[in-house]
Amino acid sequence: AMREKSTEKGKRKMAIRFIEDKKLFRLDAGDTTYIMQIGEADFLKHVYYGAHISDDDTAYLVSYIGEPFHPNPIEAGLTRRFSLDAQPQEYSVNGVGDFRISALSIRDKTGCSATKIIYKGYRIIDGKPELDGMPSTYLNDDSEAKTLEIDLEDRDSGAVVTLVYTAFEKLSVITRHARIKNCGDASFNIESAHSLCLDFYGDDFELIHLYGKWAAERFVERVPLTHAIT
Repeated sequence: AMREKSTEKGKRKMAIRFIEDKKLFRLDAGDTTYIMQIGEADFLKHVYYGAHISDDDTAYLVSYIGEPFHPNPIEAGLTRRFSLDAQPQEYSVNGVGDFRISALSIRDKTGCSATKIIYKGYRIIDGKPELDGMPSTYLNDDSEAKTLEIDLEDRDSGAVVTLVYTAFEKLSVITRHARIKNCGDASFNIESAHSLCLDFYGDDFELIHLYGKWAAERFVERVPLTHAIT
């Protein structure tokens, strides 16, 4: 029994799975779990990030709290419970109903900055791809991590946004970055693009960051994470 338990723990330490019947992406890194879901009209929404959980039936974790002034995308029809302004989106965009600060804004040749990215496909690969021309963490061996790449497409501008997640085997760490590629016939301007977007529930969080100077590097500072822009 102890051997089986140890094997199961080893399995979940580094797992990236797509659970097809629930349309869930699940990442288990160390003692943490990260879950996304392809939701209504193929919008990618964030479901959970925190201590490891074994349950895959996690739809109940997503809040559908809406207000009369929350807009609904045309794909929602007459359903008032689906609004991008109230959904925890995996990568928020500008101009299609989410009035919060967005992770991505693209302006096309007509001057339109409404960007709607919907799910297109995914890949799971061994290891961690390099970031050309940028500093990043690296591996000694591809067996130390797995990487998930999710493609989202804006059919109007031709932009394909690839969200990249690397889950480490022995660390409760997930690294992230985003790639934006023009797969259309016309040029567009990227007005803003961020590495990630992440919704937290509750208010009991700290931001830990490092600062320093020459010969006095890596001082650790912890501050409360409040309702603000950081």
